Amino acid sequence: MSKLQRSLWGRNVELEIVYDCYDGEEVLPSQEEAFSLIETNWNTLEDALISLTDYLTTHDSDKFDEKITNIFKYIIPRTLFIKRANKDRMVALMCDYRFDPEEGIALLFVNERLSLIGPQSKIL
Repeated sequence: MSKLQRSLWGRNVELEIVYDCYDGEEVLPSQEEAFSLIETNWNTLEDALISLTDYLTTHDSDKFDEKITNIFKYIIPRTLFIKRANKDRMVALMCDYRFDPEEGIALLFVNERLSLIGPQSKIL
């Protein structure tokens, strides 16, 4: 497994890179392209912070007494999951989530645009 070290949301993080492949299958060229383009367009992940904080305060409003000023109290980015897809480039940022440690939370980027935020099982 390879890892990527980058700055995200004001902090250096190390993300495991995981490709959605069948046993014994090679990484698809479309998956390599998806990873390359999300890395080139890293600002897309940076900009997702606003949507992520909105999602958290909307879906778990009872858990937040105040405005989120430090996302890392609640979210720890762990993995970039590059999905196998026929048409679109799909990359999910998989994160640990303080209020749902079993499920976590994921941000799905389709063609380098934030498409969906939700539980990891919904994204996978």
